[in-house]
Amino acid sequence: MIRELAWLVAQVGENLPPAVVGAAMKELGLENVFDTATLREDQQPSVGSLREITVRLGLISEAHGWLRVTAKGRALADDPVRLWWYAAGRLELGTPGSFEETACVATLLWLAAGRPVGAPEWEAFGVGVGSASGWRHGDGSAVTRIDLRSGCLELLQVIGHLVAVDGWPWGGATPTPGGVLLVRAALAAGG
Repeated sequence: MIRELAWLVAQVGENLPPAVVGAAMKELGLENVFDTATLREDQQPSVGSLREITVRLGLISEAHGWLRVTAKGRALADDPVRLWWYAAGRLELGTPGSFEETACVATLLWLAAGRPVGAPEWEAFGVGVGSASGWRHGDGSAVTRIDLRSGCLELLQVIGHLVAVDGWPWGGATPTPGGVLLVRAALAAGG
């Protein structure tokens, strides 16, 4: 589950050259969305997204076009158990007190119960939690499934890269047993 993060941290030098992009796609089984032979990160969203998530988790940093492994990334790269707990504790839940936080917590609760995200039942649950929490649009209208999906998009991208769900979240993806443990740990850690 944590393999992708540890692999990328181990590969980081100054950038993600085509050889590393190609290796990531092959060794990690990342999807070639555009079915192209081009091995540039900007043309392989699965690799670019993995890099972005690794930066957001604080495992690598980027400045002036250069990637560097952070002290935290270096400390965790060879310890998959600690890396897993670290990632669970750093799942993005949006700004505290925001609708995004409510949507993310509702989604984590849903996944912790082993239920698939992307399904109409998940949407109804998430919208219901948002409405019961008092969230409304500026014009007074109720939050919608689009708001729910938008509010937890970054969370679901990270969960997808941690291979915590079978299939991509918008298709009714079911959490893996490891994914259920991950989201339960995230809830216990407070996100």
